[in-house]
Amino acid sequence: MQPDITIHLAESTGNLLQSEAFIKDNMGKLVYRYPENGKNAAQLQHFISYIEEHNTPVAIVTDSLYLLREFHLTKVPVTWKNWDAAGKEYKTSANVNDIGEIHILDRELEQSGRYLDQENGVSM
Repeated sequence: MQPDITIHLAESTGNLLQSEAFIKDNMGKLVYRYPENGKNAAQLQHFISYIEEHNTPVAIVTDSLYLLREFHLTKVPVTWKNWDAAGKEYKTSANVNDIGEIHILDRELEQSGRYLDQENGVSM
């Protein structure tokens, strides 16, 4: 049986967890906030196995690009939900490539660019 996993990508996980739309959409699900409950790849795989084995519906709330990539690599079927900073749902899809602009990715890429520029002595 396929696990019922929904990953909620949010710029502000705190705002999302308090939004009425999120609460209503996830009644009866285990809500897991990542990275506060962060796991490495092996622990994450164990967590996924547990969800599959016990058929536990889970809603994962994150602003972690690491988690997004790990789930994409595992090929475990996931429903992706992209939320804006105000806690309003932006897009939903079974394919992470179809959920529109991923603000957490933009933020990570911007920071990576600044870091690499600084390390390479490029003035800003």
